[in-house]
This record gives sequence, structure tokens and C-alpha cells, in this order.
Amino acid sequence: MRKLITCLLLALAAASQPASADGEPGVFDYWLLSLSWSPQYCIDNERDPQCTRVYNFVVHGLWPQYEDGYPSNCLDVERIDRPLIERMLPLMPSPPLIQNEWRKHGSCSGLEAKEYFLTVERAHRALIIPAEYVSVDNYLNTSIDEIKGNFMRSNPALTPES
Repeated sequence: MRKLITCLLLALAAASQPASADGEPGVFDYWLLSLSWSPQYCIDNERDPQCTRVYNFVVHGLWPQYEDGYPSNCLDVERIDRPLIERMLPLMPSPPLIQNEWRKHGSCSGLEAKEYFLTVERAHRALIIPAEYVSVDNYLNTSIDEIKGNFMRSNPALTPES
């Protein structure tokens, strides 16, 4: 499970790495669990279905990664069926996000859709969201270092590199 959550969020590192559209499904070095801070997203996207209720950190995706870069869009995949979308909405609160993550990243996992999303659920369950980010009723001003420290305190298995 440690390898599953080796990299946590803010996907800043992953976002700066080049994608490889010619990846082979199931061939990658590690997973990156990418989380998004929903309150900030909803400031700019009020009409998004995600913003009709209050979320804190939401799963943006679970991404297969290479040591340098990442595969994307490895296969033409079927659309996700409605029951699986419904199951994922508490973690990934937007049907278009779920579909996109399956197409772009799940298609490179080497897993069938149901198993990929079960893996997303397991990764999310293995990670404790720090208490200060669970029920945010007011504006929150923080830094990346503070977020990182809070996640490491709440999840002793995480390392600074995670």
C-alpha cells in the first residue's frame, strides 16, 4: 500500500513531467494519488456539479507514473457505466472527471475499469486526510509545506518524497 500512495498530491511534480501517449498498459513504475482541494476549484467553477455540495480534498485521479514522465491515453476505452460512476462520486465528484481519468490514466493501468476504480478507493482509504482539512467552514490560508507536514503527521508511512 505504501507504493500505492508513494506520491500524494498536488501533482505539481507530475504536471511538469512529459506524458507519453505510447505507453504500454500495466507497465509503469509507481502510482501517484492526485488530490484536488475542492473549495479552491469551486471558487472558479461554481456551476460544476462538484460544487453543489461541500467537499474537502477529492480524488483527482490515480495515475500510473514512470520515473521520468507518465503514460496517458494508452487504449481506446469504453465509457464507464452509471453504477460505477455512482460508486465513485463520493471520492471523485464529477462524472466527466471520472470518465476523463479512466480514459487518460486508467487506460494505462493494465486493469479493467472496475478494478482500477477499486484501486482508487483502496488508495484513498489508505490515506488519512488531516483533521484540519476535513470540515472547513471558513477561508483557509496555508502553504504547501504546511499541507505536506500535516499529511505526514497524519500518515506516518509517508516520507518527505511522498
